[in-house]
Amino acid sequence: MILKKISRIECVLVIPELITEELNNLLKEIDCKKKSLLILKKRKKRIGTFNYTNNLIKNSLKTNELINEYEVISKIFSDPNNFENFTSLEKFNLFVCELNSYDRNILTKYLINHIDQIINKYIKIMVHIDDQIYVISKQNKDFKKIFLKFFFPKIKKDEDEKTNLLDGTINSLKDNIHITLLPTIEGHGLDGLFHLTFRIEGKKSVIFEYSKFASLNVDSNKLAVGIYPDEKCLDALIFKIIENLQKLVQIIKNNNFKEFDNNVLNIHNYSNMLDFLTLDILSSLNISNKLDYIFEKYFCSLGKDMIKIIIDKLFRIVIFTFIDLYFGIN
Repeated sequence: MILKKISRIECVLVIPELITEELNNLLKEIDCKKKSLLILKKRKKRIGTFNYTNNLIKNSLKTNELINEYEVISKIFSDPNNFENFTSLEKFNLFVCELNSYDRNILTKYLINHIDQIINKYIKIMVHIDDQIYVISKQNKDFKKIFLKFFFPKIKKDEDEKTNLLDGTINSLKDNIHITLLPTIEGHGLDGLFHLTFRIEGKKSVIFEYSKFASLNVDSNKLAVGIYPDEKCLDALIFKIIENLQKLVQIIKNNNFKEFDNNVLNIHNYSNMLDFLTLDILSSLNISNKLDYIFEKYFCSLGKDMIKIIIDKLFRIVIFTFIDLYFGIN
């Protein structure tokens, strides 16, 4: 499944009544399991900037990367005792408070660049070579965000061509599904939150936007994904997707990614998460009266399967990137 192409003409269009029924049935199944997973909601269980900053700084000091690129920060971390104190979130917060805004910006830029490199490595592994034209990672101007974007393909308008309705380019308005990572040393990045967004652009303004907050949560040797309705994170759907993180670490170290689905991933829970997000997007499109517009725009090439596969690719890239950072594999 790792190198599976995004769906083309085979996607099934779903009528609103079936979307609602499927979504309600799925939520009933998820709700039955929520009580046993409440521990994973805790903020301290999320993988955030605090968890991997130490690894990045240690590795950079060994290779002199940090010293070569950013002299100011290299002075701060020239004493190993400075980063050996990153044993708790409270101590990390104290350390951040000691940095002036200039030093914080340089450190954040450094973190963003390294994470961006890892993301691009996993794009090449997780996304079929034919589909890589649709995927990019892009930093914002302030170097405080990374947008991992999967653009929808441009659809040909010649209905006589039934074998391939795509022309191999990104749609002209750049409609996309993306995940926004915020790996800064303060704010949402420190909290471990990222955003999943489904966005349809208009010529002058956004026509439709769906957004959910999410996090990766580590508890003992397990990994779960938390899906939150907003940044307050007062409620969540938790999907426990990996029972043995050490096996995942070995898969990454050995570059044996075909074993991810077979020996590590809880396929049922992971598929439920993808189904929930896909159906929730379609439901939101229907509620906002945009469902017909989307399907008319993309013919039958944009349906449940395509949305689900794109979200799958995005989450796989993010999961491998965060675990890579969390365990200091690179």
